Amino acid sequence: MNRLMIMLSCLLLAACSASAPSDADIRTAFEQELPGLVQLQDFELANRRNVGSDESPAWMERITARVAVREATYDIDTVLDGKRILKPVRSAGDSFPVYATVRASRSGDRWEYRFIEDASSKPVVGHPRSDFGPDALIAGSPEAKALQARIAQEKEKARIEEEARLAAEAAERKQKEEAEAAKRKRIEAAVAKYHAAFATPALGKMVDPGTKQYFLVTATFNARDRVWGTDSYDCSSSFAKTVVHAGLLKPDETGVVEVSASPKQQRGGFLGSPRHGVNSENQTSYAYACTVRLLERISN
Repeated sequence: MNRLMIMLSCLLLAACSASAPSDADIRTAFEQELPGLVQLQDFELANRRNVGSDESPAWMERITARVAVREATYDIDTVLDGKRILKPVRSAGDSFPVYATVRASRSGDRWEYRFIEDASSKPVVGHPRSDFGPDALIAGSPEAKALQARIAQEKEKARIEEEARLAAEAAERKQKEEAEAAKRKRIEAAVAKYHAAFATPALGKMVDPGTKQYFLVTATFNARDRVWGTDSYDCSSSFAKTVVHAGLLKPDETGVVEVSASPKQQRGGFLGSPRHGVNSENQTSYAYACTVRLLERISN
């Protein structure tokens, strides 16, 4: 009876073995799944179990393997001036473990394998040198060091130039501010000296007939402003443009100007002329006549 039981057990084991893939077949399939960059060194299977049925078996097994890279591998460390600098990842022959699970299931008269790598088994392999093109440089090589030194020099030069530019701009702003402050002081002194008022748009707006008045004015060259007369001007002429026509100030210059107004209106006598880039016009209707005289030009 015992001998019969032993024979039956052997038959069952034989049947089980016949219905499962061999270790050699699984190893071959696993090796075919590996990228060409690595080669298989050791391979072990454990914990075989049928997760399918007797009619449709599906065998699961744990894999513990060790693989090695066939050549040195690299990854991109940085990019300088369009060139990739590579950092070494693994040396040729460097080995590391791989843990996975294989599921084998029947497809017709053959086995199909699906390998599932463990989430914790994600070794960094890198890429062969040839994957990065001929222009890539290895970190620490003379070529990479020379490139890094050149770029560092260029950055330092650019930094110095930028600092010099900013310093020049700051100096220019300071000089301009000081010049404007000095000009304001000169203007304040001139205004106090002559008790001058600020110029109005029209030449004689603040000058009573038969009197004169002192004004601080900045000459302009606005094409829309109008001037009537020559030497003797219609008092409704543009103040800032009249002083340009009269040759007292150039555009954007500032000065103190005396304006004298005639005691009575006159008819005509305001003849236009081109002077200093300003074309004055004729005036034939009644108007007060104003004359201008420069008392002080305030330098910029």
